Amino acid sequence: YGGPGCSADGKKAVVTYAPEHPDVTAGKWPLPRPYKQAMAEEYGGRPMTYIQADFESGNVEEVFTDNYGCNHVQPSFAEPNIWLIDRDPITPEQGDWTNHPRVWLLDTSNKSLTPVIPGDEFKYPAHSTWNRTGERVYYHGPAQEGGQFIGVADIQGNILWETLIPGAVYGHVSAHTKREAILTDGLVTSDLISVIDYEGKESESGAPGIEILGAHDTDWRGMYWQYSDPHSQMSPDGRWVYYNRCERGRSDVYVLRIEP
Repeated sequence: YGGPGCSADGKKAVVTYAPEHPDVTAGKWPLPRPYKQAMAEEYGGRPMTYIQADFESGNVEEVFTDNYGCNHVQPSFAEPNIWLIDRDPITPEQGDWTNHPRVWLLDTSNKSLTPVIPGDEFKYPAHSTWNRTGERVYYHGPAQEGGQFIGVADIQGNILWETLIPGAVYGHVSAHTKREAILTDGLVTSDLISVIDYEGKESESGAPGIEILGAHDTDWRGMYWQYSDPHSQMSPDGRWVYYNRCERGRSDVYVLRIEP
């Protein structure tokens, strides 16, 4: 199963699932193939089923099937039928991270797909999320020139704003809950929780305004995979930011109070 999401009304969970490693189900050990290789050879991609489950009744509905991998599913708050998803290629025929747009908008009412295509030469955003209203998409990814591109698209997939931060590092984007701005745990620096103000507060050079909220000081490499990543999120009232911090091989949840 992939990472779960939730419908705008809070009544349904949405999630993806993919087949188990075929060599695991066949009882082979040690595994002769990595998972992605096995998926490509067995299925020509990574079969993915999108489902939603009703919290009260427990009823499960199959919504969409695809042959691209997906790690994130996020229904829009403004348009519940529009889901923000990933589509990860794993075969040469499907493309690769340099030329395949990863972020897509799935309309569950008619099963149509709309890509969010960055302006940067590299078309593969690492992460994406909705803004506070569910009418815009925030995304970022590694840029052709180095650093990170960071952008905003509307719910139809049109790019509204994009910029390049040449010295940017790895991180994540999330939504400021009180205004149109991007909350990040990295990108600008590796140790600070910051806000990228893409509307209004620009410097004389045209760069977006940056507001520092505090330091997370996580050890990015202290744990396997993404368990040490802060993944900062803001509370609906804008008074708190919560995040993970890794130190000495363990990850704990912290909260940062935002002064009014």
